[in-house]
Amino acid sequence: MEAEVAARLEGALRGAQRALRQLEAMEPHDATTAGAHALRRAVGAVLDAIDDREPAAPCIDRARADLSVALAIVTGGAPDDATPGLLPEEDVALVALREALEQLPVRPPSPLPSRGAHRPLPPWRVSFGEPLLHDLPRRSLLPVGAVHLPAPPAPFDAEAWATHTEALVAALEGGDEAPPAPFHRGLQEAAMLAQAADLERRVERITAQLPDVPVTTPKPTSPHVLDGELGAPPAEATAGSPLPTRPVASEAQLRRRHARELYEEIGMCGWQRQPMWGDDWRELASLEQRLLAASDALLGYGPAALTELEAWARDAPAPEPMRVFAVAFVAGVLEGRDGLAAAERVLFAHDPEDPEIVDAFVSALVATPNPRNATALRALLSVEPWPVRAGAVKGLVRLDALTLDEADRAAEDHPAVAAAAAPSLATSVQPHARARLEQLARRHGEDPRLDRALWEALAIAGHPDAARLPRSSLDAEQGSHADAAALALALVADRDDARALRELVEREATPARLTALGWAGDLEGVPWLLGALEHDALWVSASRALWRLLGGDQFVAVDIDPEDLLLLEPALSPPRAVSPLHTDDSGSPDQVVVPTRAVDHWSTRGLDATQRYRFGQPYLPAHSWQELGRSGVEPPASPWERRFLQRELAVRTGHYVRWHGDDWVARQDRCIAQWEGYVQRVTVPAGTFSRVIRRGAA
Repeated sequence: MEAEVAARLEGALRGAQRALRQLEAMEPHDATTAGAHALRRAVGAVLDAIDDREPAAPCIDRARADLSVALAIVTGGAPDDATPGLLPEEDVALVALREALEQLPVRPPSPLPSRGAHRPLPPWRVSFGEPLLHDLPRRSLLPVGAVHLPAPPAPFDAEAWATHTEALVAALEGGDEAPPAPFHRGLQEAAMLAQAADLERRVERITAQLPDVPVTTPKPTSPHVLDGELGAPPAEATAGSPLPTRPVASEAQLRRRHARELYEEIGMCGWQRQPMWGDDWRELASLEQRLLAASDALLGYGPAALTELEAWARDAPAPEPMRVFAVAFVAGVLEGRDGLAAAERVLFAHDPEDPEIVDAFVSALVATPNPRNATALRALLSVEPWPVRAGAVKGLVRLDALTLDEADRAAEDHPAVAAAAAPSLATSVQPHARARLEQLARRHGEDPRLDRALWEALAIAGHPDAARLPRSSLDAEQGSHADAAALALALVADRDDARALRELVEREATPARLTALGWAGDLEGVPWLLGALEHDALWVSASRALWRLLGGDQFVAVDIDPEDLLLLEPALSPPRAVSPLHTDDSGSPDQVVVPTRAVDHWSTRGLDATQRYRFGQPYLPAHSWQELGRSGVEPPASPWERRFLQRELAVRTGHYVRWHGDDWVARQDRCIAQWEGYVQRVTVPAGTFSRVIRRGAA
């Protein structure tokens, strides 16, 4: 398919999906119900063309016809005067409908043969370590409430419908009577729906005039008793007569039930595979394999198991991230655009303003191999609300698919959207990326989220302002913002920056500021850390900072309340990396392994106070690399600490590897092996506070 045709089909899908969301959110009446039915068919036709399941020409004809039907219905009002009439011209649904019609490409002159929806199943493959992309020949997955209908009667006059649409729009704008439409099954169905709705309203009006009649439930004369439940069979049962039994489920019912269980298993495993404080990251490989086995088994049931995915995902009493993750993950391992469109509808059916819901959707797409994932995320860059745009930008950055123009537009958007685009500008090798990062830095001070993203981006880019901007925020009125600034400064600290951190701790000590002293590697901060060991609210953070500075092999298991555990993860932690350990309903304390608080255990004798230290040795990037990949030893690095180590490697080596703590364990291993080559080539003397100018990304 030509690139221009594919782009216009994506535009039509984007408009149709947006219009469908708006119609489904309205109070149901004739026009919106019939219009939504036509829109669902139009979405299916566009998806058939995008995924090449049928020849593009008839698919485009069907889509144009159904979109025209939807437009005619929602602008024609309802037959009953009691229901609203025409939608306002500025209505979002109406605008989206017209956008979808305008975006539809011209009918290709010579239709090419399609891959077909009923091809033989390809050889099945089993995922191990990372998900594989599965190709299931099938009809496109339609929105909930839609069914596949036969094609319109031939010959189908697409030009007549296009002419009718233009005449209809002109008539509506001029206040004239709508012209008669060409015959099409969609209008016939719309008329039937309108008649049914009118009849239903009449029945409701008549029923409302009837007197209330009390409803009584008759007592059962012969209760249904199972053997062993109440002790004896019913009195009327004779010796030798069979006891009542439950009906035996058919094979189709068993398959459906098992598919639903697999779907829930995908959501549960996917949400629990996110590492928490105290987890060994390599131990998550078994949970990942369980997730892959569930997704392979679900798709192994074939296309029949996919038809109810969207209905299952939307069958929730409240917004639920696990359901959103599950349907997005299945769409990400399934070849085609239709599954991703279904996942998008599920995202908006839950709560698109909840960052946790959006994060579930994005985390599934960045973890799966569908080549259309970036296209699905790109379709969300211009939608409301802003958390969806921020999530789309974040996902494109993770996929290394955000273009410089898209990053420019995001940099002028909501602060959270601009914050999501900052890492892309920092790691881009394009010539104008650095200048645009500097332009984004002019928004410093506008929003704490944007400030923290800027500090990280400037540090990774090796920019001269990487230390100046966080230092300017050390005196922030909001204590948590000053804590975040201290951690950002520790990432790029030289000796002057380390002195500023000591002065900050001297004014007020917090767990995050003590943690920053440990990352800075300045031995002159040891007295403040030793003093903090005497405070119950600070000693855990102080002991971990001392261990990072001076090393040691003495640890102790302590009980920490789940709420206090959040204090151990500094303010720069991303969502879900600061989650407390699993607790029962009583909120009982959890045991955490931390370095000992014994003061006489920590000593700086024989160390050079002018050097930067890590684990009792002059710092080298190899220390960060070893801790990033460390597994099976105590204490394990927390999710936030591993993310900090990734940034520290970029600052101290001048290179960048696209590692993320949410990646599959196998992918993390490859990234850590890639970091090893850069670490071995570093020529900076051990113990120096210097930063290296970034040379590229991998």
